[in-house]
Amino acid sequence: MALSGLDSALSGLRVAQQQLSVISTNISNVGTDGYTRKILPQSTIAVGGEALGVRGDAIIRNVDLNLERDFWTQVSTVSNLDTKATYLNRIQEFHGAPDLEISIAAEIAELRDKFSALADSPEDHYLQRSVVDQGVVIANKINDFAGLLTEMRNDAQDDIDLSVQNVNNLLSQIAELNKQIKSNINIGKTSAALEDQRDELIRQLSEEIEISFFVRGDGVLVVQTGQGVQLADERAETLYFQNSNIGPQSYYPASAYGLYVGDPATPTAIEITETGLNGHLGALFELRDEILPEQMAMLDELAHKMALRFDAQGLQLFTDASGQIPADTAPVPDPPGPLTPVDYVGFSTEIQVNSQILADSTLVQTGTAANDLPVQSGSNEVVRRVVEYVFGEVEYQEAVGTVDVRANGSGAVTMQEWLGLYSENQITGTTNLSSYTDVNALLAAGGDVFAVPPPSIPPWTDEFQIIFEEPRLGLGPETITINLNDAAAIPLGPGVNDALDQIIAEINNEIAALPVDPGFAAVASRSPYGQLIIETRGNVTLDASSTVTSMGQDGLDFLGLTEGTYQTVDPYFDVQVGNAPPVRVTIEPGDTETELLDKLEYDVGTQTGVPGLYVDMDVATGVLTLRPGNDDSNAGPVFGGDIKIIGGPFVSDGTGGSGVALNATVLESLFGSNNPITDVLYGASAPFRSANLGPGVNIDTGTISSSTLIDYSQKLVNRQAEEILITEARMTDEKTFQDLLQGRLLDESGVNIEEELANLIVVQTAFAASARTITAIDEMFRELLNAV
Repeated sequence: MALSGLDSALSGLRVAQQQLSVISTNISNVGTDGYTRKILPQSTIAVGGEALGVRGDAIIRNVDLNLERDFWTQVSTVSNLDTKATYLNRIQEFHGAPDLEISIAAEIAELRDKFSALADSPEDHYLQRSVVDQGVVIANKINDFAGLLTEMRNDAQDDIDLSVQNVNNLLSQIAELNKQIKSNINIGKTSAALEDQRDELIRQLSEEIEISFFVRGDGVLVVQTGQGVQLADERAETLYFQNSNIGPQSYYPASAYGLYVGDPATPTAIEITETGLNGHLGALFELRDEILPEQMAMLDELAHKMALRFDAQGLQLFTDASGQIPADTAPVPDPPGPLTPVDYVGFSTEIQVNSQILADSTLVQTGTAANDLPVQSGSNEVVRRVVEYVFGEVEYQEAVGTVDVRANGSGAVTMQEWLGLYSENQITGTTNLSSYTDVNALLAAGGDVFAVPPPSIPPWTDEFQIIFEEPRLGLGPETITINLNDAAAIPLGPGVNDALDQIIAEINNEIAALPVDPGFAAVASRSPYGQLIIETRGNVTLDASSTVTSMGQDGLDFLGLTEGTYQTVDPYFDVQVGNAPPVRVTIEPGDTETELLDKLEYDVGTQTGVPGLYVDMDVATGVLTLRPGNDDSNAGPVFGGDIKIIGGPFVSDGTGGSGVALNATVLESLFGSNNPITDVLYGASAPFRSANLGPGVNIDTGTISSSTLIDYSQKLVNRQAEEILITEARMTDEKTFQDLLQGRLLDESGVNIEEELANLIVVQTAFAASARTITAIDEMFRELLNAV
C-alpha cells in the first residue's frame, strides 16, 4: 500500500513539474508572434484495474481551426487591398492634388483657354506659340502617364516573380513541417511547437495567396488554393511563372504569362491565374491584366479622339511619330466576325505635336488640311472651329428633312414637277410704257426710231421676235412675232388701258396662237412701274434684226428691251461645309432625285459635288439628310463639323406631287424648314469607346455620358481617384475585421497571464501535496525500520 502511494505521489510530482514547465513556457512566450497556448493533457496509470498514478501525455495546442481559417482568409484580403493601394497611389501622385491643376484634364482645359485667346487675335505669334507649347505639354503628359502605366505593369510582373519564389519557399517549409508533425504524432511526441511554426508559415502564405486547407488524421495540413488545387501536404507543389517585358501591346494570355501549379510544359500542370488568387499575387495579376490596362485603354481613347477631333477641323495638331493618326476602326468588324484590336492601341505612348506645327506655329491659324481653302489673313476660321467643335459637345451639324423628295420614285415626274418649283426666266423692260395712252401714241413718240413711212411706201419697221427654247427638255425653238401695229389694233377697254396693256395682250395672243408649248409657261405681264415683263421656264431670245420689218435695237431700246438670249435660272441652294467654298446645287428641268444626289455627293475623280458632305436619302421615307463627313459614320470629315445651307429666291407654286405648300421656299420644299440645320451632340454617336478595347479586345472601361475631351479626361482622373478611395476605404474595413479576428484568435488560442498564474497556483498546490505525500510515506518507512 505504501509503495502504491509512493508511485502515485512520484507520478503526480513528475506531472506537476511538467505542468510547471508548460505554464512557464506559456508565460515566457506571451508576447511571441504565432505562439499558441500549450496544454499538457494527463491520464491515469492503471495496472490490473488498479490506479497507480498519473502521467503527462503529448503537449497539445488550444487552437480553433475554423477561426484560423477565417483569419487567414482575411489576411489575404487585406494584403490584396494593400498591394492595390500601394500601386494606385503612384498614379495619384502623378495626377497631383486638384488644386495644383497639373492633371491631364487640367492641361487640356488650359489648351482650350489658349485657343480661345488666340481666336481674338489669330495672327498673334506669341499666342500661336503658346498654343503649340501647351500642346507639347499635353502630349508629354500623356506620354509620361502611358510610360508610368507600362512601368507599373512591369513592376507588377517583377513582384509576381518574387512573390512566386516566396510562395514556393513557404510551401517547401510547410511540407517539411508536415513531415515532422506526422512523424511526431506517429511516435507519440508533441507536435505543438511545429504546428505553431506551420501556422506562421500559413499566415505568411496567406499574404501572398488565398488558401483553403484541411487537416488529415495523421496531422498533415493539406494546403490548397481557394478553388481546391493542392499546393502542399508532405510534398510541396511548385508554382511556375515566366517573367517577360510588358509593353502596350502585351496582354494575358497571349503575351503576358499566367501562373501554373506544376510545369506548364507538362500535361498535368494546372493554370490558376484566373481562379480568384486574392492576396498579394491576386492583386498583382489584377493590376497587370485589368486595372492598369483599363487605365491605358482610356488614355489611348482620349489621345486618339483628341487627335481626330483636331484633325476633323482642319488642324492636325497631334500625330504619332510618323506624322499620322491611327485609323478609327471599330473593334467589331462589319459584317460581324472575330474581334480585332483598334488600330490605336498604344497611341498614348507616342502621341506628339505635329512636327510641321512645331516648325511653323502659324499653322494653328491657317490649318493643316491640304484640301481646305486658304485661310485669309486675320481670319480665325480654323481656330473658331477648334474652340467650338474640338472642345465642345457638338460633333457636327446636319440638315434632316421632313419632305419626301423621291420624285421619280414616287410620282414618275421630275424634281421640279414633284416640288412645284420651276426654273425661271424673267425679262423686265426698263421703260414705263404705261405712260402712253395707246400703242399709236407710243409709235408717234418714237418717230424715226420706228421709221414709219407714208402709207404708200411699205414695209413698216415695228416688230420683233421672241424665241422660246429649253434644250434640256427638248422643247423649241418656238418663235412668235410681235407687231406693234397689231398691238395698236387691240381696242382699249376693260383690262386694256394703255399701250403697255396692248403690247402684253399682243404677246399673250401670239403665245396662244402658235401655240407655245405649255412647258414653257410663257406669259407677258406688267411691273408695278409700268414696265414690260416676259416670263418663261426656258431660254428666251429677243430678235429685232432678222426680218425686213424688224424694229432693230433702237426700237427695242424705246421699249426698254435689249436684243440677245436670256438664259433661264434654275432653282438652287448653296451648301458649304466648314471652310470649303460654298457650292451651288441646282434643280434643273428633267432632274430626278438621282441627279440631285449626284450633284450633292462629292466625286474625287471629277471633283464635282460638295466637298466634305455626306448625303443620304432614306429609301423608305425619301427624307434627305446632309452633314459633314465622307460616310454615314462621319468618318473623315474634310472641313469640320459645321454646315451652312442657303436657299435661292424661288418659291413653289403649290402644284407639286410632294404636297409642298404654295409659296414654299427652296429649303422648305426640300427639307420642310427654312432653317434645317441642327446640332448633333457627341453623345448621340458614342464619342468615346468603352468596350472591346485594348490589345486583347477584352477591356470594358464602363465610361459613359462623356461627350467633351475635358469631361472624358476628368473622368479618367476621377476613375483612378475613386478606385484608390474605394480601395483604401475597403482596406480600413477589412483591416478592422482582421484585427477583430486576430483578437478573438489570441483570446482563444493565445496565452492569458492571469489564467496561467491561476493554473500555476493549482499546479503548485498539487506539487506540494505530492511532496507531502512522499514525506509522509518516508516517515512511515523510517518508523517501520526503527520498529524492526
